[in-house]
Amino acid sequence: MFYRIFSSVYLQNVAFLGDNNLARALALQIKECPQIGYKQVGWLNTNLNIAMQLKKAHVKVLIISKDITNDKRLIDQLYGLIPLKISFLDLSEAYEIILQKVPIDFLNQAWFLKNLS
Repeated sequence: MFYRIFSSVYLQNVAFLGDNNLARALALQIKECPQIGYKQVGWLNTNLNIAMQLKKAHVKVLIISKDITNDKRLIDQLYGLIPLKISFLDLSEAYEIILQKVPIDFLNQAWFLKNLS
């Protein structure tokens, strides 16, 4: 009963766009640790209307865990989500913000240059 009340009021719903091992590991951490403030509600199907999926699940955070740079149709759909006031995070940002740690897979020269300050 407490978890239902707590989750309905305090947890931010999170959805994933793209599936890989690191995304699954993050999703598992979110599921197992509700005290971090997030609730994993699923994986988006890019063949369906993304906005409708996000609205239906009341998603507040969208974690993009795949390369979208060459998918113009998907990028256009994501720009259309801006009025929904959803937070967009790439997978590395999500790890840092949600779990406050960085997987070794993300550490490279560009990461160190970005985080020098």
